[in-house]
Amino acid sequence: RGNLMRLTLLKGSQRPDPTADLGHHEFTYSLYPHAGDWRQADTPRRAWELNDPLASVPLAKSRAGLDPSVSFISINRPNVMLAALKLAEDEDALVIRLYESRNARGPVSVKLFKPIVQAMECDLLEKAAAPAKVVSGALRFDIKPYEIRTFKLRFKK
Repeated sequence: RGNLMRLTLLKGSQRPDPTADLGHHEFTYSLYPHAGDWRQADTPRRAWELNDPLASVPLAKSRAGLDPSVSFISINRPNVMLAALKLAEDEDALVIRLYESRNARGPVSVKLFKPIVQAMECDLLEKAAAPAKVVSGALRFDIKPYEIRTFKLRFKK
């Protein structure tokens, strides 16, 4: 209200555990002043960067086989966030999960460090649902507001 700002860092209830808020707690918080609304300020991305910072491990060029300037992944829409990237559980593929963060829709293009040769949309258990479009080595799909999409990607061996 007016020029007063408050922040509650811990609120413990009495049920089911009256001692749940006792002990040592650590918090991370950030004030993020910005112009415009939360979409224009890219607040979901800034929150993700604060709460789950990217960790990288440098490799020698000969070990990695990639030029240091190569982007591992690029997504052409700022409203589409990478939620997961992992090896598939039961086959030689990469699983990528993305979601739309700004209540927008439209075409998306995802490029990885090497060309994709096959993509399948899949469910959260990695069960293939339908073939996905690959154009010039990039995954292409349309996304709806707040939609989550998961794909299995295969690369040339």
